[in-house]
Amino acid sequence: MRLPAFALTLIAAATLVGIPGCGEGGAEPTTGPETGARADQASGPSRPPSERPVAKVAVIGIDGATFSVIEPLIAAGRLPNIAALMERGAAMVLRSSEESDSSPVLWNTIVTGTGMATHGIIGFTRRTDTEVDGEVLSSYGIFTSQDRKVPALWNMVTSRGAFVGVLGIWNTWPAESVAGYMVTDRFAHTLWEDTSERRALAQTTNAGVTWPAELAGLVSAQVRPPEAVRREDLEQLGAFTDAEWDVIVHSGEDGDVQVGNGLRALRFGYQAQESVGGASVTLLDELEQPDLFITFLELPDRVGHHFWHAYRPDEVRGGAEQVEAGWRERWGEVLPRAYEVTDRWVGEIVSRLDPSTTILLVSDHGMQSSGSPGGRLDQLSRMAHSGKHSKDGILIAAGPAIVSGARTEATLLDVAPTVLAAMGLPGSRQFEGRILHELLDKGHLRRFPPGPAQSEAELERRAVEHTEGLDDAYMEQLRAMGYTGAAGEDVWDNRADAPDAPDPAGEPRDG
Repeated sequence: MRLPAFALTLIAAATLVGIPGCGEGGAEPTTGPETGARADQASGPSRPPSERPVAKVAVIGIDGATFSVIEPLIAAGRLPNIAALMERGAAMVLRSSEESDSSPVLWNTIVTGTGMATHGIIGFTRRTDTEVDGEVLSSYGIFTSQDRKVPALWNMVTSRGAFVGVLGIWNTWPAESVAGYMVTDRFAHTLWEDTSERRALAQTTNAGVTWPAELAGLVSAQVRPPEAVRREDLEQLGAFTDAEWDVIVHSGEDGDVQVGNGLRALRFGYQAQESVGGASVTLLDELEQPDLFITFLELPDRVGHHFWHAYRPDEVRGGAEQVEAGWRERWGEVLPRAYEVTDRWVGEIVSRLDPSTTILLVSDHGMQSSGSPGGRLDQLSRMAHSGKHSKDGILIAAGPAIVSGARTEATLLDVAPTVLAAMGLPGSRQFEGRILHELLDKGHLRRFPPGPAQSEAELERRAVEHTEGLDDAYMEQLRAMGYTGAAGEDVWDNRADAPDAPDPAGEPRDG
């Protein structure tokens, strides 16, 4: 029997028999006024007095997904699950932000319905300056949920008396106390391995990774640490020589900071998607589906940045001959197969959703060639940046709230307003986008009337210790992506129209 999703917000969570590790992982976040229900209630948060009906919605974020890859793969019959959603629903370009091309900025725009000046997440890392003996020292860390200035969809859904489940979205650590559950972006980037050497650090760094803390025991078995990724796992995508595999597995072990290491980024991207995908399926299997379910699949972005040169070598400056012949032969399918792996996760998730669920697949941006050949055989640890962001992301929607075949102009700012409307919940006065009325079925809206927009309560910050070393694994992944430098600073603006700057392979980035 599946447990109600909201049961995990109760102080009686210890009654979830059979979940190991209950109570471990540090103090739970305190509940702020924006979260609706308190964690010490004896029952789940009540519905509004009007007993407003709520329709189920699921949002599957696919980082960097682009129709320029999806459409030919669908035509070849290689993405059956995404194709099925498009066939029974609607598909259109989701226009990315003109403010920034940084994924943390874009995903926070999606979930808050506001631009970065409003939501406050302005890049990958934030700098802290400390004066020591008259000298200013700078350190860098990951933006957290405490840096977000306004409520996100999960806060809004909670305050409106409905239930939510969130997994893997950028900058969600420390987990906020919601009516339902959260698995934060730290889930796949923390030391979860149960080894004697790491257990103590894992227990200190897991504080705030999930809400409630007891949820960690249910999903921790789904974590795939990078060192657990096997050669056969990645060779379902492409073939790697022994030298290439050595870079994938061992680069950085000598203490060298690896910046823009595309081979290492591939392993990170694969393990992170497997971890969040596995946790998503586990929670849908074990808990009642929440009213709003949000999860995040990131592999297309990782692979798009680093393997575009092998996928479409004709788009490289100077022609396909600029790309190593072995890479063209062995890696030409890495990107398409990464999309196939992602499509399988979409299928696993969708198959577990209630048939009455409206499903949205969204990406924060698209992807295109940067013109770079990706690197050289004698510099494998710097193979990177042959793909760059484009402004054209994806919006694929299907289900009872959606008009089949609908088309409209849509931006990232429009996702959150449209999600609340599809659920039949009041909108928000903080939104800077619009409801995509052209996409929504009028009959559905009559059954689930959203009601007038309302103001949001101010967020209350939670006291969760930022343990020394907590950011290390996460920062290593950002360095491997080439998003941050050796010290952790944001090193380049990844906008598609940004000026040229040298990339780790010695080629201009072209944005």
